[in-house]
Amino acid sequence: VTSDFHLPRTRAIFEWVFSLPDRAGRRRSPPAELEFEGVPGRGLGDEDGAARRRKEERSLEALRRGAVSSVRDLEALHRFLFVEHGAYRAMSEAEEAARERERATG
Repeated sequence: VTSDFHLPRTRAIFEWVFSLPDRAGRRRSPPAELEFEGVPGRGLGDEDGAARRRKEERSLEALRRGAVSSVRDLEALHRFLFVEHGAYRAMSEAEEAARERERATG
């Protein structure tokens, strides 16, 4: 369950991840059965809703051009998430300090 505007990217991510083979090339058998449900973005005006949808469309296209085209198995997914992806990877103390300084100065 996620917001309607977020649903296409959510679906693409989950279908991609759950289709990846392990490093020995084995695929899940039987395949995972996934269900998706979108809910209205209450509280978002027309302009804000349109902006969110545009942002999600750009993010989905970037996902398809980047990770989906290069991450081909679960081992590569792990490396992508925990080493390469800026939002999920563990940062060094120096990187954390720099991020905090940037946040503090706006």
